[in-house]
Amino acid sequence: EPLQVTEAEALLGARTRTEAQSGESVQEPPQILSAQPSVHVPQASTSSQPAGFFSSLRVLGQVKRMLLVCEGRDGLYVLDQHAADERVRYDRFRRAYASKAVTTQRLLFPERVTCSEEEVSLIEACQEQLHTLGLECRALGPTTVAVHTIPALLHRAPPEQLVRDLLAELCGHGERAFGDAVDTAIATMACHAAIRGGDSLSIQEAQALLKNLDAVQDFGGHCPHGRPIAYDVPFSVLLRQLGR
Repeated sequence: EPLQVTEAEALLGARTRTEAQSGESVQEPPQILSAQPSVHVPQASTSSQPAGFFSSLRVLGQVKRMLLVCEGRDGLYVLDQHAADERVRYDRFRRAYASKAVTTQRLLFPERVTCSEEEVSLIEACQEQLHTLGLECRALGPTTVAVHTIPALLHRAPPEQLVRDLLAELCGHGERAFGDAVDTAIATMACHAAIRGGDSLSIQEAQALLKNLDAVQDFGGHCPHGRPIAYDVPFSVLLRQLGR
């Protein structure tokens, strides 16, 4: 089910600890040789990671309403909540489109979108393909269309934005077939429908997002536009840097 955003129940805080006792000398901190920990982006669908890897992480909290900090068996993991949700929605939407099983959501009031005459003609010519994508658009005039349904999975995005995302790809591909443009359009539509940086997530919502990541097929550790989803700091590196 699409994730709903509510106020965060717990945010990751900073805690300081003083170990020096009164009358005792304080030891000099250990020298930090490198500030760059080694990086390993977890692969959810490879032999190096067990099934359900992301679900096994314990969510510690949210930082800057943008990053999810999680504890794993071997280290800390920081996930970009927007990139993660974008990858989930892209995967689900692409598979639903391929199987012609996109669930739609009918708008209470159709949304009018102003287009060029060429764009209106394109929409009229691609009615069957648009329905497969979950978009029901009807021409109201030479430069206006009404959006009646949108893909339920992308309900967070404004209907006009979804139509413009698709039109931008269709018009950019010129005479090429609808299928040549749709995959790129799906990626852009998923981006605009995903959880944003600045959205507060509860621990339960964050955990649900991790669970959804485990279901992504052909997961390569990146969102559809190439941004990395996760960054990890092994405990061995973290403890060494802290002199433990």
